[in-house]
Amino acid sequence: MSVVFFMAYRSSWKFWQASAPATIRHPLKPRHPVSRITLRIETAFQKVIDNADRIAQLIDATLDRARVEGEALRLDRKPVDLTGLLHIAAEANREEAARKSISLSVDPPQRTIAEVDETLVISAIDNLISNAVKYTYPGGEVRISVAQEGESVTVAVSDTGQGLTPDDLTRAFGRFQRLSAQPTDGEKSTGLGLANVREIACAHGGSAHAESEGPGKGSRFVLTLPCNPDIQPAP
Repeated sequence: MSVVFFMAYRSSWKFWQASAPATIRHPLKPRHPVSRITLRIETAFQKVIDNADRIAQLIDATLDRARVEGEALRLDRKPVDLTGLLHIAAEANREEAARKSISLSVDPPQRTIAEVDETLVISAIDNLISNAVKYTYPGGEVRISVAQEGESVTVAVSDTGQGLTPDDLTRAFGRFQRLSAQPTDGEKSTGLGLANVREIACAHGGSAHAESEGPGKGSRFVLTLPCNPDIQPAP
């Protein structure tokens, strides 16, 4: 199953944990039928989360192997509506954004079709969003948009975070790069997320770049992919 499926269910599980009444999630009587059903649901959802994490690890391992062996990534391309991928990736990061009181929004949808490897591209979008949330201070804002211009489509993630220096802009998509900005709530950073985004973009014949007016002025990360305006999404 695809990362799209797993990320959607991971989001659903987080919503269940956050919104289900405690009396349903944790009934007083352990042997009550509701308790047994709830336990099965929790177990099933936890398996989905574990599988999603394993797939994410497999994507990282695939990228690492391609780097070491000097091979091109193998893409499983199909026509996909990128707007749907944006919403799924946004929902997967919504709980963390809410925890930090960060407004996370997707600009009004614009149906945009591109022939891409769905699993890799949603991984790239997820990286951009989670990175923006990680480096934005509590109370800030992260906005996601998609736009098509001719035979290319751009996915942009803008934030009101710490911004980037000119030196940061030249190194942002390098491997194991430590930039001037720091995670705002003690989150971990591997230094590989943006490098993976760039490699996924290049494998599709696209590109990735960052924009910022300087420290304290926020950032904008852009993923550009080629597209054919005449293709239709896969059924």
